[in-house]
This record gives sequence, C-alpha cells and structure tokens, in this order.
Amino acid sequence: MFEEQVKPIGVICVALLTKPSPTPVLARAVDIQQSMEQAVEALEKSLDVEIAAREQRQVNIEQEWMREMDRLEKRHESVAAVCDKCVAGLHEDAEQEHEARIGHQDPVVETLTKFLNDFHADVEEKALQG
Repeated sequence: MFEEQVKPIGVICVALLTKPSPTPVLARAVDIQQSMEQAVEALEKSLDVEIAAREQRQVNIEQEWMREMDRLEKRHESVAAVCDKCVAGLHEDAEQEHEARIGHQDPVVETLTKFLNDFHADVEEKALQG
C-alpha cells in the first residue's frame, strides 16, 4: 500500500541525475530541494500509514480484550454455578449422615436405658432381699 503511494527514493535520484539543467549548480539545487520535498512527503505518508496501522491494531486489541473479558465472565458464572451445586450436594450428604447417625443412635440409647433401668431394678431387688 505504501509503495504504491510513494515513489522509491532510487527512482527519484535517477530522475534527478538524468535531467538536463540550464545552470548546473542552480538546477542541482532545485533538484535537491525537490527531492528533499518528495522525501519529506514520503516520510509524512509513511508516518500517516504507520499511525493508521497502530490505531487499527489498538482497536483490534481492545475488541479482543472485550471478547476475552466476556468469555471469562461467562466461565466464572458457570464455575460458580458448578461450585454452588457441589457445596449443596456436600451439605445434603452431611445432613443425611447426621440424620442416619441420630437414627442409629436411638436404638442404642433405648437398649442402654433399658439395661440401666433393669440393672437398677435388679440392684434394688437384691438390696431388699438382702
């Protein structure tokens, strides 16, 4: 793109060297002035092209970052949902285990209470007999 807009400096120099001039020193000065102006224009155009390229690169990077931010937000939401499910499952398992332990302790407590009551009654009976 840049090469199409600006003549290469080599072409400019060849054109300057092959031009006939009425006064060699004056003509050479004019040619140098023209070549310098063309070089300045070429540099300005290349600067404009570079600025436009950098601006476009910045826009592209900003768009990429926005897409990445959206992707990460969605990923965060899905991970948070999965974590919430896992925590809820663990809580439910803990509650079930707690209920199961309490359920298994009731018959043991009843049997132990019955044994203590029977033992107490037996001790009282032996004390009365004896």
